[in-house]
Amino acid sequence: MKAKAMIRVTAAVGLGLILLGFHKHKKVAPEELGFFRAQVDEQGLVELAVDRIRQQIKSGGLALPSAKAAAAKPGMVEGAARGAVTDLKTEQITIDRDRAVYRGRLTEDGGTSGQPVQLVFERRGQALQLVEASGLGTPLLSAGSRAAGTVHPTLSGFTIYREENGAASKTFIRRRLDPDLDLDRLTRRVTLARLDRRLFQTPYAGVLFSAVTQMDRAPFFSARYVQLVTDPGWNRIVYGDYDGWIKAYGNSGRGSEDLNRPHGIDRDTEGRIYVADTGNNRIVVLRLEGKNEETELKFVSAFGADLLVHPYDVAWDDAGTPFDGSDDRLWVADTENDRILGFTLEGSTASLRYTFGGRGSGEGRFLQPRAVAVGRFNGTADGTLYVADTGNRRIVKLVVQENGLVWQTAWQGKAESQFTSLDVDHWGNVYATDRSYVELHKLTPELQPLAVLQGKRRAFTDPLNFQVVFGQVYLQSEDKRIWAGYDQGFLLEKWTDTSGAERYQLGLDLEGFRVNLSGDLARMRVASKLTDNAKVTLVVTDQAGRTVRQMPLGWLVPGDKETVWDRRDDLGWQVAPGIYRLQLQAESSYGTLTVTKETAPFYLPLYYHEDSGSDAVHDPHLVQGERSAQWGSAAVESIAKHPSEVVYRFSDLNPNVDYEIKTQFFNKVGDYLKQQLVVDGTPLAPEFEVPAGIKTLGWLPLPEELIADGEVEIRIVKTAGDLDAMVSQLWIREANFDPANPPVVQEKSESVPERFTLAQNYPNPFNPTTTIEFGVPEGAAQTVTLRIFNVRGQTVRELVNGQFSPGRHSVVWNGHDDAGRQSSSGVYFYRLHAGDVVQVKKMILMK
Repeated sequence: MKAKAMIRVTAAVGLGLILLGFHKHKKVAPEELGFFRAQVDEQGLVELAVDRIRQQIKSGGLALPSAKAAAAKPGMVEGAARGAVTDLKTEQITIDRDRAVYRGRLTEDGGTSGQPVQLVFERRGQALQLVEASGLGTPLLSAGSRAAGTVHPTLSGFTIYREENGAASKTFIRRRLDPDLDLDRLTRRVTLARLDRRLFQTPYAGVLFSAVTQMDRAPFFSARYVQLVTDPGWNRIVYGDYDGWIKAYGNSGRGSEDLNRPHGIDRDTEGRIYVADTGNNRIVVLRLEGKNEETELKFVSAFGADLLVHPYDVAWDDAGTPFDGSDDRLWVADTENDRILGFTLEGSTASLRYTFGGRGSGEGRFLQPRAVAVGRFNGTADGTLYVADTGNRRIVKLVVQENGLVWQTAWQGKAESQFTSLDVDHWGNVYATDRSYVELHKLTPELQPLAVLQGKRRAFTDPLNFQVVFGQVYLQSEDKRIWAGYDQGFLLEKWTDTSGAERYQLGLDLEGFRVNLSGDLARMRVASKLTDNAKVTLVVTDQAGRTVRQMPLGWLVPGDKETVWDRRDDLGWQVAPGIYRLQLQAESSYGTLTVTKETAPFYLPLYYHEDSGSDAVHDPHLVQGERSAQWGSAAVESIAKHPSEVVYRFSDLNPNVDYEIKTQFFNKVGDYLKQQLVVDGTPLAPEFEVPAGIKTLGWLPLPEELIADGEVEIRIVKTAGDLDAMVSQLWIREANFDPANPPVVQEKSESVPERFTLAQNYPNPFNPTTTIEFGVPEGAAQTVTLRIFNVRGQTVRELVNGQFSPGRHSVVWNGHDDAGRQSSSGVYFYRLHAGDVVQVKKMILMK
């Protein structure tokens, strides 16, 4: 292999770089080489900004209107139990040039009614700034206010699906440094073998200066990439371009252009380079001059020698305007002075403006802070700052205000954590390396843990620094410059024969995916931890694979997420009982990755809520009665009425299942009315009077003999009084539901099999549940049994034992035996027995 080719790769990857292949394809768009910047449309940016607020609501960091609960009328929300999920539900987003208006409601458990909310944002450069807010009770979290702790979703009710631990996270995806050269990691041994030189002594930190122009005509793209790495062991900065050249800047010493143990490094959009010259107790400003192989690092200035003691890191702050240097700042980790300093930058000069910290372990104090990073949203600085408070083993978030820095929150590491580097991606997610525990942490902008990549045998060793790649993109057709983060990060390790530099894609995952059915069967809650900004969609499919409901949840910020499916389809109708699947999809903002989590098939029990008097969609089973909103449109106020009796009919009941009903009545005028609840001619309860206000008949069981034909007719009969017979709400649901023992479901099909049939289970192999279908012919009177056996012939579970109507039926096995214990992985047999008919098939439970 030629030495120059290896130099190109070293310049492209070995210094903490990510842009593989650019040394070969200078005129090719980054996207064509698998290198993607974050891109979200205008509505998506508003959705992300709103979801930040939504996170505050759910975590308790934003007080809600105290009048909300008092305003709710008794009985309006059936099953609104403790622990109800308060959400900010979007109704409309309108965008007019640089102004966006969001309208929504504070709701509970997927409901549609609640306190109206309006938020107004203004576009300022790449950032969105909230300028007006109404309906949230208290002002939104502002700079300097206290951040709330995370409240992790605790799902109550019935567990339908829970993802098992152990799946590899897609949050950090290790990539090869260069497939052509068969390189996974650059080390001292690799550079000696292929370059015949020692490239570094002790590399510490790196930064990339990147500028891409997208043109209207050929060659369509031009690009410049210069990577710089500090090497405190040899008191220099190594830098190189992807054309294949590498140079070094610096001499050991204390002269104006010398370096003494340089550590942290950063750059601005104009090619100025800022270096923490640790041994000389100062900050050095350099500038990239020239093009291609004529590029040189030139000394510009130095400052801070009278203020700093062993500064370890620097962070350039664009103040929200990356291409306007008039408001730029530079933050410095003044390590031995246990503080953070902030300088305003004016060309080649700097003026001290901010001082924060001092030795100590309490709030507002630091102990040898070694790293600093600027918070961002959509690529630009958002007025926050992060500090690796190394001696106190924590990461601190500060807010930048006109009159100083304000402590907001901190994330505490482990007993021996040693945080040595910080970086922030396009959306403000924070990355921290912990040398003691050999870990790379990813945190939300509010410092809530998202994911951790563990090293040692499984990946890297002794992590020093993690760099997320940023760069400027000029769109010639729009005459627009963008400062953007890319989907690549580079981990710099201690430089040895076996460790050095590794490349990672900034991925995405939905961790801890789980689904619960509420105890009243009214709604399903879906929860997961989203590990990066993503466009999320919830999809519900039926047994035949048809999409029943597609719920676009929009662009969401990372963190613990929970959403509610109200058991309605895309047209608003309540779904029938049966076999369903839930699928959660997340699409990365970098456009390179979509993650999907899906439940196994599960049985959804019958639950219908009739909002009497509303409309045919929300009151579908009414067969006699007039819908009326004369007393109000709320669920408890609207009624179905009739001079003698209101009638409901339900025809999809399963004779093998128990059911119960509940009714509610509303008498606004207080006139005398007496009624009786009758099911298929049988009174279900004694006559009752409906007084002024609300009257509720609690859950009453339906006699088994009334549902033998799969249909019931429920009548609300007027027995006395001056008003019409009426009802305001009616519920019917399965009683004694047990997800571990779902009933057999008869499929809706016009075809009836000519003989008993047993289909292959699906999915197969399966984990944790599978569906088994069987067919019953016309006129069959035999008892049908369906049992599961292990390879020893021992009965594991009896799923079916009874007589069934002609047609096709299905039942779900959840992998448990008759005692409720989880079965082990392996081969199982299931046998259908009906009279003289015996059919057996094989299936595999795989964990």
